[in-house]
Amino acid sequence: MFLYVMGVLLASGIMTQVCAAASVDPVIDKSGSYLYKTQEPQEISIINVGSLSLHKRLEMIANAKSSIEAEFFIYNIDEAGRLFTQALVKKAHEGVKVRVLVDYGWPIAQLDPYYATLLAQNGIEVRYYNPNMSFELFKGQFRSHRKALVVDDVEGMTGGRNIADEYFDMSAEYNFLDRDILIRGSVARAMRYSFDRFWFSNMTRIPRLEKKPTRRDFGLSDLDVMNDQAAVDRYNEFYRQYEKGMGKAQDYLHQNTKDKQVLESLRAIKLLNTSLIHTHICNDTIFAADMPAIGNRSRILFQEIESQLKSAQKSIYVESPYFVTTKNGMELIRSYLQKGVEVNVYTNSLNSTDAIYTTATFYPRVGALIKDGMKAFIYKGSSLVGQDFLTPESKQARWGIHAKSAVIDEKTIMVGTFNVDPRSRNINAEMAIMCRNNSALAAEVLSSMYEHQQQSVQLNSHGLPVDGSSAFEGVSISKRISYYLLSPLSNLFDFLL
Repeated sequence: MFLYVMGVLLASGIMTQVCAAASVDPVIDKSGSYLYKTQEPQEISIINVGSLSLHKRLEMIANAKSSIEAEFFIYNIDEAGRLFTQALVKKAHEGVKVRVLVDYGWPIAQLDPYYATLLAQNGIEVRYYNPNMSFELFKGQFRSHRKALVVDDVEGMTGGRNIADEYFDMSAEYNFLDRDILIRGSVARAMRYSFDRFWFSNMTRIPRLEKKPTRRDFGLSDLDVMNDQAAVDRYNEFYRQYEKGMGKAQDYLHQNTKDKQVLESLRAIKLLNTSLIHTHICNDTIFAADMPAIGNRSRILFQEIESQLKSAQKSIYVESPYFVTTKNGMELIRSYLQKGVEVNVYTNSLNSTDAIYTTATFYPRVGALIKDGMKAFIYKGSSLVGQDFLTPESKQARWGIHAKSAVIDEKTIMVGTFNVDPRSRNINAEMAIMCRNNSALAAEVLSSMYEHQQQSVQLNSHGLPVDGSSAFEGVSISKRISYYLLSPLSNLFDFLL
C-alpha cells in the first residue's frame, strides 16, 4: 500500500471524477450490522486452495435464488474476473438481484465506468467505494479492504481473496496462498447488513455511466459537420474512446473458448479435491466489521480482535502476508509473551512477498520480538507440495502467503481480511468471522498453517534464517536494490503501510 500512497500523491491533479453521488438513504436494521455474536448453529468450511475457492464462488452464484452481494478491494479484468462476472450476469438475466461494490482507489481500480455501464445494461448494479479525487488526498487513504460474497442472506464467504487470477492459482507469474471462510446461517444476513451500510454510505458513489456521444453534444448538426473542424475532431476522439471502451466491456462478458476450458479445469480440480472441504458446526460465532467512516469510531474489528486475544492462555498463531509492527504493536505482542503465551507468526520472505516495503520493516524489527520469545517463519516462495494445479505454469510460478488468520489456544479461530499492519488497524475497512471453542475447526486451520511452515524457514534472534541460509535467498538483484532503497522510507512512514 505504500506504493499506492506514493502513486496517489504523484498523480494529484490528473484524476477526473467518474461518479455521481448516491442519493438513497434507506432505513437499515442495525442489529448485527458490524458486531454480531450468536450461539445459533452456523455451518462453517475453510477453503485453502484458490481453484477450489473460485469454483465454490461460481457454485454459490449459480445456486442463488433472490440476491447476490459481491464486495471486493480488487476486481481485475482478467480470466478470474471474466468467469466471476459472467456468472453474475447469467443470474441477473434470471431475475436475481445482483449488486457489486468495488473499492475504487487509483491506480489499482480496473472495473471502470465502461464495465459498470455494460453491467448496468445487464441488470447488475455497481457502486464504487471512496473513489479518490485529486482534491481528497487525505480521504483517499481510507480504503475498503473488505472481501465478501453473500447469497440469499443464507450463505456468505470472506477471507483474503479478491477477484484476480493470482488469488485463484491461475497466474503463471505469482500466486497467493490464501484462506477463505464459508458460512451458512444467520451470520450471512449480518454480512449483508454490513454490505448495505457500505452500499448506502456517503463514501460510496454510483458510477457515472457512459453514454454514446452524439454530434449535437459537440454543437454539431447532423447535416453540416464541417463548419467547426475542432469540434468534429473532439467528437471523433470521444466516439473512438467510447467504442473502444464499450468494445472491451462487451468482450469481457462474452464467454470464449478459453473461459470454457478454464471452467472445465476448475470442475476437474474440484472433483479431485472434494475431500479437502469439511463442514463444521460452530455454536459460538462472531462477525465483526469496520464502518464506512474515518477515525477510531469505525474500528470495530480491531477492538474485537484485541478482546479475543486477551483471552489467550496458551498460544496464539497468526498468519499474515504483511507483518508491520510499530512500537505499540511490539509492546502488545510482548504483553502476551510475558504472560507465558506462545506466539507464532507465519509471513512472507522478501522472495515470496508482493510488497517489498513491508518486508523492509519486518526484517530489521522481528529479531527483537524473537529474543523475547516469539517464533517467526518466512515462506520461501515455491508452490505447495502435493497440491493440484490448473496449469504447469501456475505450479512453477512464485508463491506467497496472503491468508489473514489467527488461532487462539487451539480452539478459537479468526479468518478475514485483516492484516497485521497499521493500515488494517487504523485506516482500511476490514471484516472477519470468528468461531470460538471449536477445537476441530481450529485444528484444520492450524494444519494449513503447518503445511505452509514446512516450506518456510524459522528466523533467529538476529532476524536471520536458523538454517544458515540467506534472508534474501532467491531474490533478484533488482528486488534487493528496491528493498534497500525503500527501507528508510518504509521505516519512516510505517504508519501508512
